[in-house]
Amino acid sequence: MLSANYIRLRFLLVAVLLQLSGSPLNAQNIELCVDREAYGKYFFGDTTHADKVIYSFQGLPGDIDIEYEIWDNDYISGGEKIEILINQTSIVFAPATGNREWSDIQRVTLPDNLVNDDSPNLLIFDHVKNPPESWEWAVRNVDIIGCVKLAWDSNTEPDLAGYKIYRGTASRNYSYVLDVGNPELRNGNGNGNEWIVIGLVEEVEYFFAATAYDFSDNESDYSDEITFKKPKHVNAAKKGRIRVDRMGE
Repeated sequence: MLSANYIRLRFLLVAVLLQLSGSPLNAQNIELCVDREAYGKYFFGDTTHADKVIYSFQGLPGDIDIEYEIWDNDYISGGEKIEILINQTSIVFAPATGNREWSDIQRVTLPDNLVNDDSPNLLIFDHVKNPPESWEWAVRNVDIIGCVKLAWDSNTEPDLAGYKIYRGTASRNYSYVLDVGNPELRNGNGNGNEWIVIGLVEEVEYFFAATAYDFSDNESDYSDEITFKKPKHVNAAKKGRIRVDRMGE
């Protein structure tokens, strides 16, 4: 049984940098929220992804809305060039741009039936003309809309079973709760507990708290609370500390 003492946890709300992965199997969960960098065969930067750029993100339920920008998709040589796929299934071709120009922010919905709920997903931008051609292009500002990452230090008690995340739009009035289990044990990455939350509406303030529970389903009081408000078309980051009570005997 967890003792009645207090434990302090870090509870971070972070716009997580997406990581590129050349393989669907990665040693860690790759949590995509946003990546501002430009990848592709880009005259002003990265030239190492001439044929395709592959992003990956953790399993998530429901439809996933993505934002992105495309560079130099000018169709000069005709035809659709940059195909967007989720888990090897085609979704749409990116719209045309001016010659060596960036597009406006584009949005595309990845349908629930093609998105893995419990295993990693691959989001692919494939330049279908490269090879055999070697044309310039790039993608940047790839973003899962309404996404933040929660992270906290682990409890150390042997009877710790997991954690719950609470969310609402008013202080201490939570309309949503998710049992996330023990992410650190499941991920085995040694980097503490982390969880992605999606479906947050831009310009709405959200209140988050966490609890811990043991194998007898004893649950702690709420942690200290932290808030997050995502500005429109901006991926903000905020840090704070919360305290989760250890559960009494």
